[in-house]
Amino acid sequence: MITIARITADKKLLLADEIVEDNTKIRLDSDGRLDIDEIIEYPAELEGGRNLATKESILNWHSGVTEISSEYGSSFKYSSGIVKDNIFPDLDFEANAQYTISFKSIVEDTACWVRFRVYYTDGTYEQFYYNTTELTSHIFTTKENKTIDSIGHTYGNVGYNVIIYNFKLEKGSQATPWTPAPEDLGLSYSDDIDSFGTKLFEGRLMVSELIEDCSFGNILDFGEILEDNVRIGGYK
Repeated sequence: MITIARITADKKLLLADEIVEDNTKIRLDSDGRLDIDEIIEYPAELEGGRNLATKESILNWHSGVTEISSEYGSSFKYSSGIVKDNIFPDLDFEANAQYTISFKSIVEDTACWVRFRVYYTDGTYEQFYYNTTELTSHIFTTKENKTIDSIGHTYGNVGYNVIIYNFKLEKGSQATPWTPAPEDLGLSYSDDIDSFGTKLFEGRLMVSELIEDCSFGNILDFGEILEDNVRIGGYK
């Protein structure tokens, strides 16, 4: 494990056991505080790609969508008859950016042929089906160098029950483990934050825990190298 530092509420860096990505660099001012614009604190359960699919947005796919309890996690049940060209009307997709959808599903009958459809601004679209009667995992990534206009939902046959679990829509070409949307935890973050992790992000440092007690640990010496490509700079 890489030894890295936790951050105090007054922007001091304290030695602790955390993990940092390669090539991350953090510099301290001469007073031992972080030379960054802002510290962004987030709960550990958000670690990974930001889930853009809120509970509210999923429930608004159709009047018949309901949230249910399940051993498999966040779960929603609905009829295969959902037809909607834009199931995320409040999202503005970044130009020429890829997005990834991941979830698990069970359908009542293989005849239902439910599917998500991604519409691009160039007038084309692509779709993927999910119609297995056993719990099945799905990952779908949109095309490179295309801009999403909207994401829709349609079906082949109506009247069958569908259950989806741990639905996640995130920016990027890789699926990360399911996390709740920040809004579902009552949290609000800038729209330009598309992932959560212990790292520098456009002049801001993201941390999953702030330490109030400055007596904990040791302030790092200037330029101390903790592991290859990971450097903490500052003064004791």
